[in-house]
Amino acid sequence: MAGCAYDGRATVSVKVVVYHSQESTGTAYNVTVNIYLPDYVTMKSKMYTQPRENTITVLQSGTVITAEIARLTFSDPFSLDATLTLDLSDPNVLEATYRTISAETIYNDRWGNITDLMSTPVYLSLNANDICAKRLTWTTATTCNCTHKPGTFTCGCCVAGACQCGAPRPQACAPCNEMWRCIAYKREFEYVSSLTSLNILCDAFQMRRGSATGVSCQRTIATNPNKYLEISPRVSVITGSDPSTGYLYGVANNGLAYVFSDDQGATWTSLADDDYAAVTSGNFTWAEFSKGF
Repeated sequence: MAGCAYDGRATVSVKVVVYHSQESTGTAYNVTVNIYLPDYVTMKSKMYTQPRENTITVLQSGTVITAEIARLTFSDPFSLDATLTLDLSDPNVLEATYRTISAETIYNDRWGNITDLMSTPVYLSLNANDICAKRLTWTTATTCNCTHKPGTFTCGCCVAGACQCGAPRPQACAPCNEMWRCIAYKREFEYVSSLTSLNILCDAFQMRRGSATGVSCQRTIATNPNKYLEISPRVSVITGSDPSTGYLYGVANNGLAYVFSDDQGATWTSLADDDYAAVTSGNFTWAEFSKGF
């Protein structure tokens, strides 16, 4: 499974196999396989065996994937490969101690369509180790009435339990009991940045980074399937590059200072604000910036 600050969803593959064992004395049952998913998991795609002597349907309804297998014979085992997507923005993903899906198999007599047997439920744990941390932004828009300047509708619109930061960062919100988060970050830190010429994408603030030690920038090194190279966690957002030197510039991992790299992102060095301003005011290739909400 892959996915982190740069991807709001992760992908996991699941394989389900139903067959008669060599010791089986069962008849050619109609078989129903139910796979039960959490709310934050959906089926993206599926592949399954093409039967020789039976028909198969695989559908998802709500949080249940149901495979109906007509006449499971000894010569016709059933195999389902499902690709599931995991919504990293769902708080249940982050808060769950165990992330599992469960499955059961029901065997129906093919003449009377009566349930004869049910398997013991089986459980599969979803490895979500690539989830980085917790929510970093509590702002859904920047068109709300300012509490520090009533009548001005250019301030942050806050999620439940969050309050506007006020004059220090008018467009931002923070948990009402953690207003220290209203510290004035470098402007670019609160944006998703994309440097398309180098296939680099960074998201330190909007999605799932969570701490100054987490990686928030990645370089796409291959497609179909996508493969990514993570960039040093010392940089949180890469803001652009100097075409004359090839140096990369960005915001430090805590959002409070600027940094640059002279080796394509392998190492990063602190940079004074005045020096950063001088470089970026000249012939500078800026990344594209967008809000995550």
